[in-house]
Amino acid sequence: MRAHRAALVLLVPALAALGWTVSAEARDGWWVREPHRAVLPGAEGWAAIEGTAVRLVELSRVEELTDSFTGEPWHPPEGYDVWRISIEVRSDLEEVRYCDVRLLDGEGRVFTTPGQVPDIPGAPVMSSLSCGGAEEGTEPSTEAWFVLPEGSEPARLDLTSSRTGELGLGPELFALPL
Repeated sequence: MRAHRAALVLLVPALAALGWTVSAEARDGWWVREPHRAVLPGAEGWAAIEGTAVRLVELSRVEELTDSFTGEPWHPPEGYDVWRISIEVRSDLEEVRYCDVRLLDGEGRVFTTPGQVPDIPGAPVMSSLSCGGAEEGTEPSTEAWFVLPEGSEPARLDLTSSRTGELGLGPELFALPL
């Protein structure tokens, strides 16, 4: 029995050291690519990362929308609120850069834009926004819609990109307090 314990005592640290060694590339890749450094807006409300600046234009609770299919008024489901955010972007990028959006509430919960469930009639469904450059002949997408539990107050809007190269934001993210 003692031999098994001694082997276990030696085996656990050896496996931990091996795991740490073989995961070095993955850990290094995460640190330079995945968003974890918040860039906050300056005095005039603009947050800037590598040639792109973003600011919040509007945050509003949406009480009613018009269903684009039926023309009827639409209200959020019982127990939920719909929030609309709009941003403004300035960029010197030639190519379009897209950022994923997430909304944090005062309790630290994270919300993303809905796909089609629940469907928000009359609201464009965008899981990412233009945050640098624009495709020729197109208007950049600069608004997003979120469904939050009733009474939940938005606290911060994050714009992130895990793309690599000059179209990515690297480890930085736009963090716009609301």
